Amino acid sequence: AIVQSRDGYLWAGTELGLVRFDGLRFTVFDKSNTPELKSNVVDALLEDRAGDLWIGTIGGGLTRLHAGQFHTFTTKDGLANDTIHCLLEDSAGDLWAGTDGGGLNRLHHGRLSVYTTKEGLPDNQVFALAEDRNGTIWIGTHDGLSGFSGRTFRTYLTKDGLPSPYILALHTTAQGVLWIGTYGGGLSRFEDGTFRS
Repeated sequence: AIVQSRDGYLWAGTELGLVRFDGLRFTVFDKSNTPELKSNVVDALLEDRAGDLWIGTIGGGLTRLHAGQFHTFTTKDGLANDTIHCLLEDSAGDLWAGTDGGGLNRLHHGRLSVYTTKEGLPDNQVFALAEDRNGTIWIGTHDGLSGFSGRTFRTYLTKDGLPSPYILALHTTAQGVLWIGTYGGGLSRFEDGTFRS
């Protein structure tokens, strides 16, 4: 994972910690020098509108860097799973986290909600998130693609034209096109209800 924060730093998620690059020097934050980090394996990064850096780890939960201080949320705080594969801040300012087996977690005004197969997700392993211009949250899972608008999930599978149900990357354009990176099925374009691979 990689993101540039508004203060100019370049942040990288690695298997050996969180790395900050200031243009000249690399600084590594890991469990040995930052006890608030519960895992050195960083899989997702996001800077939110408030300027906080969110760090999704493998096995160590979700960490927020705010005003130079790290704070970690784990299953003890209501997170569904301590492995975070992807992060998204939606247009309303809610934070969404895709987990490995715990479904989708949403942080809304300080409260966590969890969405799993019980609520309509096709699978509880979530690898990719995107929001389109209509406010639909797109969720790429190990076993299908879902669009969440408001309260319900609409799921797309191979029988609907999806080339592979294993979704690893999502991107929406200003024109309303959803690009889908799959495992084993190539790249797919979803527009006006039709997949083109």
